[in-house]
Amino acid sequence: MNRIKNVIWFLIFFLVFCSNQTLGNDVNDDAKVGVDDAIIALQVASDIQSQIYLPTEINWAGDWESHDRQYNKNDMVFYNGTSYICILPHISSVNRLPTNKALWEIIALKGEIGPQGPKGEKGETGLQGIQGEKGDKGDIGLQGPQGIQGEKGDKGDIGLQGPQGIQGEKGDKGDTGLQGAQGIQGEKGDKGDIGPQGPQGPQGIKGEKGDTGFPIDTIFIQDAKVGIGITPTANLTVQLKGDVHYTKKLTGEVTVGKNSDIVTGYNTLFTQELQPGDSILIADEIVSISKVVNDASVIIVPQHTNGALSQSFFISDDIISVQNTNGKKFFVVTNSGNVGIGGTNPKSKLEINGNIDVKNGSIKFSDGSVLDSFIPTPSFDSGWFLMKSQAGQNSYTEVTHNLGEYPRQVKVLIKAIDGANEGFIFEGSSMAQTDDENQEYGGVVYAYNQNKVRLWAPDKNNGSNLGSIIQISDGWGGEVNKQRAHSAMVKVLVWK
Repeated sequence: MNRIKNVIWFLIFFLVFCSNQTLGNDVNDDAKVGVDDAIIALQVASDIQSQIYLPTEINWAGDWESHDRQYNKNDMVFYNGTSYICILPHISSVNRLPTNKALWEIIALKGEIGPQGPKGEKGETGLQGIQGEKGDKGDIGLQGPQGIQGEKGDKGDIGLQGPQGIQGEKGDKGDTGLQGAQGIQGEKGDKGDIGPQGPQGPQGIKGEKGDTGFPIDTIFIQDAKVGIGITPTANLTVQLKGDVHYTKKLTGEVTVGKNSDIVTGYNTLFTQELQPGDSILIADEIVSISKVVNDASVIIVPQHTNGALSQSFFISDDIISVQNTNGKKFFVVTNSGNVGIGGTNPKSKLEINGNIDVKNGSIKFSDGSVLDSFIPTPSFDSGWFLMKSQAGQNSYTEVTHNLGEYPRQVKVLIKAIDGANEGFIFEGSSMAQTDDENQEYGGVVYAYNQNKVRLWAPDKNNGSNLGSIIQISDGWGGEVNKQRAHSAMVKVLVWK
């Protein structure tokens, strides 16, 4: 502090007592003593510079500029409260500050901060400055109060189909479907020529006495019911008495070993004439068919006790036979209980050679399926699932039915879920009739094999996207209920 006071006293003394004519005090050698000489002397006295730099002239350059400003010797600048004078010409940069002593020398150091002066009067409001740059985005404010509920939006698109749910309980029986159209009747065959009547032959020799027929004790009529050989329990009840007669000779000859259950045949037709449960007569022993192996081998129960070699074999006569005068049978009931209508040798409990006309009823099978108005319950039902057109590879899908054989019938149903035909069902097609070459088309194409059904909906390839899963366009029915739709529900039905 004392040093600063000494410097101040030196400066006062220099200014007051030294005249411009005292050339001994002319430190800058300009032939006069002035303020410049006092400043230089003050810098040296304050250890600001080690020697006296004597500029010939000073060029005031204002505040120091940091970028690409050309500074020449004797240019004076102001920087951070201190005045500097250039001693070496250069171009300014952030690396060439006025504090660089190789380029600048200090003229006057920044003084200490003086006491705050009195507050000045408020000046007039200046002009509005130029709008500054946009600031950074502020933090998100607190959530405002909930607004009034908006109007209900439009119905969104149907979402993707979810995973298949657990199978529900069996629903009630549906209404009977419409009867299908009657098939085309085949052409009537040509009538054969009537052969010439042969001459009447001579009367034959009287035959042996035939076997005794089934005895019938009596005929009962009770409450409009008829019983033959038994009191009636139905409109017609028949009970035959006596032994069963095995008089119907079968094709070929058979051989069976003693105490054996295997019967082999020669020129026999076991698969056509026998079935499990039939009783046959072989060499005076009655046995039952356990299994038909092929046309030349059957298994019997019980074992044949005596055996037989190349013997004819017989089956019992039919219990009931209805025939015309030409001997053609229209109705038979075999001894094993099989019924034949239009045939002579039924192999099932009921065998019908002809058409069945069911009215006001249905036919139920052992697996629970029902033949109702000629529309049987399908062997496989996929249930409804969503399918879309113009969806790339998602416009194709496969449905697995796993029947293990080619189905007897396959149906693909497409149900509209919106538009003019909402709720109506269309059927798929088995082959595409057009492509995507700038024309409207639509539908679902399907194909199937032993285990799967493949489905294709329209999708753009190298043409236009005018294909739809449902398409009723111009030129159909006066454009009534015209519709194009890209989404629909699909169901696959398969019959074994």
